[in-house]
Formats: sequence, structure tokens, C-alpha cells
Amino acid sequence: MWDIVFQRAEDQLFAPTVLDDVMFGPLNMGMNIEALKAVGAEGLVNKMPNYLSGGQKRLVSMAGVLAMKPKIMALDEPTSDLDPNHAEIIEKIILELKNKYGISVVIATHDLDLAAQIADRICIVKSGSIIAEGTPSEIFYNSELLEEAGLKKPKIVQIYDEFCKSRGLDRKNRPVTVEELAKCFTCG
Repeated sequence: MWDIVFQRAEDQLFAPTVLDDVMFGPLNMGMNIEALKAVGAEGLVNKMPNYLSGGQKRLVSMAGVLAMKPKIMALDEPTSDLDPNHAEIIEKIILELKNKYGISVVIATHDLDLAAQIADRICIVKSGSIIAEGTPSEIFYNSELLEEAGLKKPKIVQIYDEFCKSRGLDRKNRPVTVEELAKCFTCG
């Protein structure tokens, strides 16, 4: 079973309260309300979705999908139009969905920094066709591919490239996350 979280949460939320919205599917399938806790939105239970912030709406939309206990969750631009704090919350939730709940997460995004932090595999799509697939380090260190696709390298890759260039070093490592970059700087 798979479900999708829309880019515009307003297109997904329809019930009069957050609880009614998140519980719509589970009540019809006999499931419980733990999804709100999983995304940190349990305090929104009696709120009206129309009065939530964009980040709160995104959390509630994710909870509504998570409540259905999907094996695969698809997210369309999950951090678009969010402030940095809510974007970070969404990133952490996506990682938790993968690591704690074992849910496969498919994300459509132009945010390569987000993709670098959370993705195991990257597919580059251009004109409706996949033009490349690989690990984040394979994709994000392929300058020609990114240029062909009209994409900019993630910030971590840009920093590492500039660091190596300024010191005349080979790019033997290929960090794509903050943690991997920090290891490169501490190990030489």
C-alpha cells in the first residue's frame, strides 16, 4: 500500500478539525491515532486546518497519510514554502519514517540539499524522462549531468569542491551530508 502527501497541503485537508482529517481513513479501516504523535502534531487535534500555519498543515497531511500505515509514502516537494524550522522538522520526520517505521519514502523535489541529506538513491528527471539514476555521491559529483539537467550542486558538494580546489587536493571523498563533510575536514 502506498499513499502520497501533496505539495500544497490545502489540497489534501478537507475535514473540519485536524483529528477528523487525520482519522478519516483510519476510522474507516479500524486504525488508531498514533500518526499525529509520530509527526509531533498531537497538540493540533481540535484545531481547524484552515487556521494552521503552512508547516502545521504539512505535518497534518503527513499524519493523515501515515495513519493509513503505508509501506511507501510519496511526497511532492515536502519542504517547499516552509520556513527553515518546519523544513528541518519535515526532514527529520522523513528520516524517521525510513529508519524507525521502515517506510519507503519517494520524494519529488528541486531541493538538492534536502535530497543529499536524506536520499539513498537519486533519479534525475528531465522532460518527463529519467536521465540518470544512482547514489547521491554518484549523481551530485557529476557536474556535466547536473548542468545538463539545469541543476546546481548541493551546498555540501559546492563547499567540498571549493575546499579541495583551494588546497589543490583531489576529490577522493564525496561527501553529500553535513556529517560526511565534517569527517572529511577532521580526517584530512
